[in-house]
Amino acid sequence: MTVARLGGVAVVDRNRPIEFTFDGRRYQGLHGDTLASALVANGVRVVARSFKLHRPRGILGAGLEEPNALVTVTHGGMRNINVRATEVQLVDGLVAHSQNCWPSVRFDLGHVLDLFAPLLPAGFYHKTLMWPSWAWYEGMVRKLAGSGRAAIDPDPGKYAQRYLHCDVLIVGAGPAGLAAAESAAERGLDVVVLERDVVAGGSALFDRTPIDGQPPAAWIADRLRALAERPNVQIRLRTLAFGHYESNLVAAVEEPATPLEPYCLWKIRAQEVVLATGAIERPLIFTNNDRPGIMLASAVLAYARRYAVCLGDQVVVFTNNDSAYETAFALRERGVSVVAIVDVRPAPGRAIAERARELGLTLLASSVVVDTRGRKGVRSVRVASCDSAGTPLPGTLRSLDCNLLCVSGGWNPTVHLYSQAGGKLVYDEQRGCFVPDRRLRHVSCVGAAAGEVPAVAPVWRVPAWGKRDLRHRQWVDLAHDVTVSDLELAASEGFGAIELAKRYTGTGMAADQGKTSNVNALAIVGAATGRPPAQVGTTTFRPPFHPVRIGAFTAGRTGHLSHRFRRLPVDWHEQGGAVLEDHSGWLRPACYLRPGETEEQAIDREVRAARRDAVLFDSSSLGKLEVVGPDAAEFLNRLYVNNVKTLRPGCLRYGLMLNDAGIIIDDGVFACLRPGHYLVNTSSAGALNIHFWMEEWLQCEWRDLRVWVAQQTAQWATLTVSGPRARAVIAALGLALDLDPKAFAHMQIRETEYNGAPIRVRRASFTGEVSYELDVPADRANALWQRLLELGAPYGITPLGMEALDRLRVEKGFLEVGVDTDGETSPLDVGWAQAVERKTEDFIGRRSLQRAALRAPDRLQLVGLLLQESQLAVPVGTHAVGRGGEVEGHVTSSCMSPHLNRSVALAMVRRGLSRKGESVMLDIAGRRYSAAIVDTAFFDPRGERLHG
Repeated sequence: MTVARLGGVAVVDRNRPIEFTFDGRRYQGLHGDTLASALVANGVRVVARSFKLHRPRGILGAGLEEPNALVTVTHGGMRNINVRATEVQLVDGLVAHSQNCWPSVRFDLGHVLDLFAPLLPAGFYHKTLMWPSWAWYEGMVRKLAGSGRAAIDPDPGKYAQRYLHCDVLIVGAGPAGLAAAESAAERGLDVVVLERDVVAGGSALFDRTPIDGQPPAAWIADRLRALAERPNVQIRLRTLAFGHYESNLVAAVEEPATPLEPYCLWKIRAQEVVLATGAIERPLIFTNNDRPGIMLASAVLAYARRYAVCLGDQVVVFTNNDSAYETAFALRERGVSVVAIVDVRPAPGRAIAERARELGLTLLASSVVVDTRGRKGVRSVRVASCDSAGTPLPGTLRSLDCNLLCVSGGWNPTVHLYSQAGGKLVYDEQRGCFVPDRRLRHVSCVGAAAGEVPAVAPVWRVPAWGKRDLRHRQWVDLAHDVTVSDLELAASEGFGAIELAKRYTGTGMAADQGKTSNVNALAIVGAATGRPPAQVGTTTFRPPFHPVRIGAFTAGRTGHLSHRFRRLPVDWHEQGGAVLEDHSGWLRPACYLRPGETEEQAIDREVRAARRDAVLFDSSSLGKLEVVGPDAAEFLNRLYVNNVKTLRPGCLRYGLMLNDAGIIIDDGVFACLRPGHYLVNTSSAGALNIHFWMEEWLQCEWRDLRVWVAQQTAQWATLTVSGPRARAVIAALGLALDLDPKAFAHMQIRETEYNGAPIRVRRASFTGEVSYELDVPADRANALWQRLLELGAPYGITPLGMEALDRLRVEKGFLEVGVDTDGETSPLDVGWAQAVERKTEDFIGRRSLQRAALRAPDRLQLVGLLLQESQLAVPVGTHAVGRGGEVEGHVTSSCMSPHLNRSVALAMVRRGLSRKGESVMLDIAGRRYSAAIVDTAFFDPRGERLHG
């Protein structure tokens, strides 16, 4: 059936037709239509299939509350999924498709699932998908799940982000919002008004109730004209405020008016936020209340007065409040047959009743709709008289033919932003909804958002007429096929808390966020558990209130720019064959491949070069913090386990940092450049965290210390030359340094220049070989790297990757924080008991180290393990097992050492430090192997090579 446009004034331009396609069929709409209003105008009833049972679904609402009409829209190269047809502005050439159906929305084979609905109640997946295993069902479930098919091509959309500050931010440009804007503007305040619709006006676009004695349209036009003349006011249309955050930060997304404009994410700071967000009408619940052709009364009113369309020509209105009568009046005035108004109450308001009589409308008071008929659309409704609770009375059942049923169960103030700002809600018995409890500091609600909505009869649901079977279901959440029986089942199984019921049944989840279902759901859960709605409470309102395009959050920062990885300042690595991998948030070379090599061969080659010749390693990711000030030594002495005050200028020391609980959080070397000036090297992972941690202590606890901390990690690159021939490579560089081991020993630092730029040279080693760490300005790193490769060529210099470095440090038994330690490891567990005892001054975590728990004799402690089967690789994480089969620890690091020609491992073993010489069993691939507990240093245990 194609429904002609209704008479009367509308926002559509009847002289500007627009061609569009829906599910392969061509239709015609008008300029000013939404996709939904154009589909209504063309009599399209079934627009989607439900998520779980694939039941036919029609349009229910007219705005962002729409739960059913989610479609895929293609236009101008853009393909958007899960878009509400009610929010898509019709443009010429637009192509739209239904989702979640095959082969078509009219005939969907998935509808067979509805026949098995008794086997698919709420939470069925927790009960039925357990045997033989979840993996057995996973493929089928993934094919059935989801809505819409995401695009795999790059997003062609344009995006931007903007910041805005104002005195007053008003969300909503309806009558209440415009009145608030005018009041604030008259006081000289900077005012910003956000409106999600394409035009301002809100409810006044279809409600004809006079405002200040004026017709609503005239009143709105006057306000907009006056505000446009004020330079301190701006109104942003097509802009949805979706989140309220700390310090009155409101996030909003503005959709473009043309394809040439970007989607814009606004981050708005305001002194005052006024929420004029209106209210959302909720449906009444009765048997078979999900058929296409059942719509919210307010939506039918909006379609009739804004777009001059109606989905049916025989209409029944079912309500428990006065607001739905306006829909009946509007339809009758525009020539649509209103069969009857079914009202739960004994009578409406006097003025409403008189108007109904004037228009000759049939009023069935104290009556309810108990059921509907029709396969893919309403064809008739069954009505019965009822008592004050809405319970149908026997012997009063009658049938009314209709093809459109308008329902209104009351109004829910749109309080999402208010709740996100920390506001509490209270239940209003008279209006049957949750309203703001009070005005927040700097946040207030006005109009319908403040609870100024019609009173209702306290009826949420009409008790089911007949037995409960597939023909007598009552639907609460149309988006997710949640029924009354699902919610009652959740309550009976112990999920009566509304947050649990929500997750157990899926009510109010995903794109819908329960705009039309949540309040009904909590009332039903309350009835099932013997609690009124006020005691049940509401679910948590989290941003975003409404779906937002992910592209708006990235604002074009895609590909490498949006990636969390940081990059080293040397850009030679990739051309040198580097295999780049994530290491502590940095893209670092794992190894350097030569033609014909496997990764394992490359790693082995690099390890051997480090022990035989020289290697070049980019360690620029190491944290570099400069700590300066008269109290710098005192400050660092409180942070490190070992003593800082005795460190002489030009010297280094390795140290551990602990948290308050005495747990290791970072390690590294620190250098005294000169009195009051220290250079702290942290691990790569700890560079940022340790800086923030230092600042916290300085700004919050030790405010008397005269210390400044500068983050220098990105300003300096660190290139390390290591190996038996490293000194010869550094000598070839021609630095003004005495490289004799007696003049420049291990754990010392020198400062000089190279090619006119400052350079710091440290003798510290993570390989166990003679090593020189060169700190240079980051912009000089690439040139120095290539120069070192050139000068080191006669000495066999080889670029070294992270994998080889890890094997070298395991051979030496060097600790790696976060790998060999976890959130329970103290310095006592890694052999630092003597260092702790030697230090006489206090440091962070010292008191906690006295706790019995950290000194318990059965703690896990770091030791070395030598497997009896020397050529067997030991997987990291392998359990160490005692003679009785109890787990006594686990392997933290392991490798196959080419220099020892055997596998070696570091492990945390219970009482390990006192058990050296004993053995444990390692559980590898279902078999157990004996391993001896030894010292952690496997190669050059005395450290003679790194001092050479």
